[in-house]
Amino acid sequence: MTAAVLAGLALATTATVASAGTASASASAAATLCNVNQNTWVRILPGFSGVIGTIPAGGGFRIDGATPAYADGLWWWYGHGSDWVRSGWVPDQNLTNCH
Repeated sequence: MTAAVLAGLALATTATVASAGTASASASAAATLCNVNQNTWVRILPGFSGVIGTIPAGGGFRIDGATPAYADGLWWWYGHGSDWVRSGWVPDQNLTNCH
């Protein structure tokens, strides 16, 4: 898997993770709502840490952080599920339709 992070003017960050079957997320001040492409565990820390809860496939995830974190071989985004108050981390490959 290859990953590149491009940052601009503190308002926009794009992370692209490319490999078979993965999605990529694009976050900016105006584009932070995504859907998850499978049942997705929201984790306490980036990487395979403790689980806060699960967002069902097709559910919404709002990215709160401007930049992703790299852990355990994946890029992770910080945010919260559309029905949640508590924030956590999800892998970039589980996000789709970010706008």
